[in-house]
Amino acid sequence: MPLVKIPQALELAKVFIYGRGGDVGPQLPRIRRIGSKLGINPCHVLRTPSALNKPGWHLIARDFKKGMTHAEGAVLSHRGEGVMVPSRDCHVVVAENRKTGTVVAFHVGRNSVFNRQNCSGGTTEKALGACDVAYANEEIYAHVLCGICPDHFEHDDLSYVAPFIEEFGPDVVVDHERGTLDMTAVIIAICARYGIPKDHISTDGLCTYDDDRLGSHRADKKEQNWIFVRKL
Repeated sequence: MPLVKIPQALELAKVFIYGRGGDVGPQLPRIRRIGSKLGINPCHVLRTPSALNKPGWHLIARDFKKGMTHAEGAVLSHRGEGVMVPSRDCHVVVAENRKTGTVVAFHVGRNSVFNRQNCSGGTTEKALGACDVAYANEEIYAHVLCGICPDHFEHDDLSYVAPFIEEFGPDVVVDHERGTLDMTAVIIAICARYGIPKDHISTDGLCTYDDDRLGSHRADKKEQNWIFVRKL
């Protein structure tokens, strides 16, 4: 399980990516040991939902269970506190408010923005709300972590991407014939609606499909990636 080194783009949080760690449930003690070595105390562990009928859908947690917390994101309030967010092809975003000191780490999947029935998801909106966006939007910085790149995120059924085009414009789909959806562009578009400057948003540029160190559902690399976030 490699530690994937990435540039640290934030002031209030440090991020660590362990690629292809595997399923979370059987490995909670191991995850917490890794968290402790990374200086995280306590280390919360999320179980991110895969669909709207799963526990934790759209939830940005402030209270955590001793085992796994079913949620799509977590608010970190105290220095040293941290969270492990598992993912395969979905991006994980870390946002920080440099005025209020709040840090939020959250998982962004296609269906958490829109599902096929054109029902607004809102995970990103809820996470930014938890990051006090209403109080200091120009003081928020966000870093978008590893996820599937558009070239490999194609959709034979274009009804999956039609709501994104309608809501965010044609540029969020790179190839309209193949329906290649750019989730990083979607995340940036949502942030822009909240007045977060574009130059406050960075990305590590890692593609889970192409990078052998990272798990990817679409590339048949089934192990989950473990993204640890520690509040500084």
